[in-house]
Amino acid sequence: MASNVDEITINYSEDNQLIVKELDKVILSKGAWTTIVFRYQELNRAKASTARKIHHPSLSESRRHLPPQIQIQHFQSGPSPKDR
Repeated sequence: MASNVDEITINYSEDNQLIVKELDKVILSKGAWTTIVFRYQELNRAKASTARKIHHPSLSESRRHLPPQIQIQHFQSGPSPKDR
């Protein structure tokens, strides 16, 4: 769990492979509820698995990801570890 807002990320990986890659993050508000806009790309699993099967290293990283997307998330602040 992130100890402060700046540590929150949308990056997600499985089996040492980055599935969701954070491209940018804008913190809109801080306080009891924090609002963050993430710009991210998801791995195109079909193209990534094909590239692995045929061992095609020249398949560029950008072609293995879907087009960038935006997501708005709200996070509720909880007590800090010091307060527990």
